[in-house]
Amino acid sequence: AVRVGFWMASTRVLRPFGQAALILGQVVGTAFLFEEYVGFMTCAVGESMKPTFRAEGSIVLVSSMAYHRSNLQKGDIIIAKSPTAPGQMVCKRVCGTGGDTVGTQTRFGRQFFRVPEHFVWLLGDNQSRSWDSRSYGALPQSMIKGKVVFQLWPFNAGWGFMETSEAWRKRKEAEAKQKEEAR
Repeated sequence: AVRVGFWMASTRVLRPFGQAALILGQVVGTAFLFEEYVGFMTCAVGESMKPTFRAEGSIVLVSSMAYHRSNLQKGDIIIAKSPTAPGQMVCKRVCGTGGDTVGTQTRFGRQFFRVPEHFVWLLGDNQSRSWDSRSYGALPQSMIKGKVVFQLWPFNAGWGFMETSEAWRKRKEAEAKQKEEAR
């Protein structure tokens, strides 16, 4: 009888801890699923994406859902697992998708690369200060965590929805045309 009484007393004491563990597990699981399939916030730090993002850091909203539901396009800004530093992320612009041939300036001059299927070619907007596909090659799409859709901070510079890939392409074409006319 003493053992039954002890067992009943210990379950009364341990029950709140079990409930707390169950709730914690549900919260962690929900957070994981939200990040994996809906989206998350992160800070883009470094000079590689200047002037789009500040070198000191810009807080951005990343949509996992936008990436899972639609194909990547040239001009999209993505967050991906770093191919050179495990545990870190990179923020870069997609400049080529599977099947594309991309021409880029490297330290060896102008070179052309063919992007394999299910891979992307990434470049930083500030190419003189960017470690990107010119250094590590095409990135497997499976390493992409999501597409940057909104800049939350800083409020005074670039706050709001990100430029669409179509608008980015048109702007780049206009810049190239201006450069050519200037020659």
